[in-house]
Amino acid sequence: MKNEKFNKLKPYIVKILKEKLDKTLYYHGIHHTLDDVLPNSERIAKNEGINDEMYIIMTGALLHDIGYIESYFEHEKAGAFFAEKYLPDFNYKKSEIEVIKNIILATKIPQSPKTIFEEIVCDSDLDYLGRDDFFVLSEKLRKELEHQGKKFTQEEWLSYEIEFLQKHEYFTKTEINLRNNKKIYNIKKLKNLYQKLISTHN
Repeated sequence: MKNEKFNKLKPYIVKILKEKLDKTLYYHGIHHTLDDVLPNSERIAKNEGINDEMYIIMTGALLHDIGYIESYFEHEKAGAFFAEKYLPDFNYKKSEIEVIKNIILATKIPQSPKTIFEEIVCDSDLDYLGRDDFFVLSEKLRKELEHQGKKFTQEEWLSYEIEFLQKHEYFTKTEINLRNNKKIYNIKKLKNLYQKLISTHN
């Protein structure tokens, strides 16, 4: 994907993420943005037939977690503020920045996308819910949350994850077709683990 603005912005953002993201972000570290959300956003956007404004989606994906350098629980708001402050330096227009800010804000849980661009980045952000590596990443998220003072027993964590996956929905046709069945399978597996745990307590 070639776009001058995005290509200049990316190394600047990568440097910030490398230097300023807390090392206890086991789930939301730089790998989440670079290896997961960026490539997923490009893949979904292409499948959804978007080419012309791909750089807008990719910028939203690149910045969706930049706010973690300022705040853990209000990172979307911090990310939108960052976009407003720094994107003009990279020749992004005011109208483009508004779209990008809305993409970042839409990823706040519970997700609230209103446009296809927002839907794409939201789906990319939670793509893992319908993947084989869900349980590995789930444990990384739990470890990360414990560093933020949110501790869970195994029972509480399984219950939390069951509720989260049951409430979640994919928005794009691409992700519904690709990830929904596996997500349903992951919910069943979580419920089985929960039942086994409950039965050992009785």
